[in-house]
Amino acid sequence: MKALRIFAFLIAAFCSCSTSVFAQQLAAKFAPDHLIVNFKLAHPGWFQTGEERAQSTVPSSLDSLNQRFGALRAEYIGPHQDDSTSFQRVYVIKFAKPIDVLSAVKAYLATGLFTFVEPDYIGEGAGKKENSAESLLPSDPNFRKQWGLHNDGSFNIDGQIAVPGADIDMVDAWPIEQGDSSVIVAFVDSGCKLDHPEFAGRIWQNKKELTGNHIDDDKNGFADDVVGWNFQYGNNNPTDDFGHGTNVASIVGENGNNGVLFSGIDWRCKLMILKALDSNNAGSYSIWASAIYYAVDNGARVINLSLEGHGSSSALEAAITYAYNHNVLPVACMGNFNSAVPSYPAACTHAFGVGSVNSNDTRTHPFFWDPSSGSDWGSDIKVVAPGNYIYGLNHQSNTADNIYWGGTSQATPHVVGLAALLLAQMPGRTVDSLEAIIERTADDQVGNPSEDTKGWDQYYGYGRINAYKALRAGMSGVASETQSYATSISPNPASSFAKITTSPFSNANIEVADVSGRVLVRQDSRSGSITLDLHSLPNGVYFVRTSNGTTVEHQKLVVEH
Repeated sequence: MKALRIFAFLIAAFCSCSTSVFAQQLAAKFAPDHLIVNFKLAHPGWFQTGEERAQSTVPSSLDSLNQRFGALRAEYIGPHQDDSTSFQRVYVIKFAKPIDVLSAVKAYLATGLFTFVEPDYIGEGAGKKENSAESLLPSDPNFRKQWGLHNDGSFNIDGQIAVPGADIDMVDAWPIEQGDSSVIVAFVDSGCKLDHPEFAGRIWQNKKELTGNHIDDDKNGFADDVVGWNFQYGNNNPTDDFGHGTNVASIVGENGNNGVLFSGIDWRCKLMILKALDSNNAGSYSIWASAIYYAVDNGARVINLSLEGHGSSSALEAAITYAYNHNVLPVACMGNFNSAVPSYPAACTHAFGVGSVNSNDTRTHPFFWDPSSGSDWGSDIKVVAPGNYIYGLNHQSNTADNIYWGGTSQATPHVVGLAALLLAQMPGRTVDSLEAIIERTADDQVGNPSEDTKGWDQYYGYGRINAYKALRAGMSGVASETQSYATSISPNPASSFAKITTSPFSNANIEVADVSGRVLVRQDSRSGSITLDLHSLPNGVYFVRTSNGTTVEHQKLVVEH
């Protein structure tokens, strides 16, 4: 009866809205010709036809319903590499033509054969593109357009006055960490412009799969999925045909520091492209869930979910839980309706919800594309990030630098990029520790005082993320986040002196280098520890290399006088 209670709640919630227009705007949409179900017992043979069907034992109640509604088949959407049967009984029942979906939900659920039965809700990418970029173009260089990464107060568009420092502080964060190619970030979106030069070397490739032989070489359930998968159209080409996904992926992973166009937050992570939105920026929950399972099963550590729908879904909840249980961080946008109505998947239990702020640190309402829009709020929000007038790559051009988007869709990849850098810094981090660092180091009380109150609040969550503080906290041993080293540095950050303990190493050689690799200090340790005099070193990040001839360790040292 859980699904029925969900429907009753949704109907009551929408009917209680103050205006019918608002209720219609937020009403959950769903596919007219299929359902998502979770079998109590796995019996896909119940939906086979012909001789195969005749040989299977189909419960009479289900057989009657299949004939009544014109059921054709049941398609599996669960994971392919998990032993837990609770995740392996989720199917989409396809019907020959549109049906009365809500009546079918009640009828199938009443058989007692399913854990849940629900509509296949349809949502959309939570960001929109500007309409007249030509008249709003700031001048080159393009990095100064990326106020969300570095805001010096000069960004001015549509009369919005930027505030210096209202950014995620990437200029200070990059000297600490620039990313690692071992970290895979998945994008469940409209796809990506795979051949854009700024994504060169960055698109994830399934090295276990051979190209073009139409065989599922790695037995993951998908044939020829060499560069991800197109779940919307059922093929191995996740090319972007709308633009939303290309912009979102570029915020995280565009090649940086190369003198071309813009800079991504993470300069080395791999981008797993999973197309789950169609050419109209829409997609069903079953497709989103399938893409989430694929991302987890194929090595992603973080999943960007710049998606919003307004139907509560056990199937989507199960997929998000699957990611969390496998130590994969699902980061989702809060939505753009300037309301507290729950948006999915952000409202799922284990999703990390992200809201949007402007270049002056106020919560975005409205976004530039609609005066009634705004960053959603409520109990699901964890943090906020820059999300209005966010420039990025174009899915139709390799050279365009005039395209910006706005929405919580654009705020979300800022958090995803930071999570990827934290994993590059320390690969063993758990989902819980990633969330704790991001939340604890966010800048609190930077926005409108009536909304951004001390501590967690429903408009800003824990605050606007700060990449520099998060990465510095990660190197400083915050909340058991230290990695296990044979040597230790204390204190770190340090001001005047730092003690390096090399025991159990003996006759260890110690070098201190700046971020360019230039060695500034060389010293030998023969007693098990040395004390470094830091007075001659400017404030900044340094790298300490300790070697005893057979073992080498690299650690980071922050100097703050």
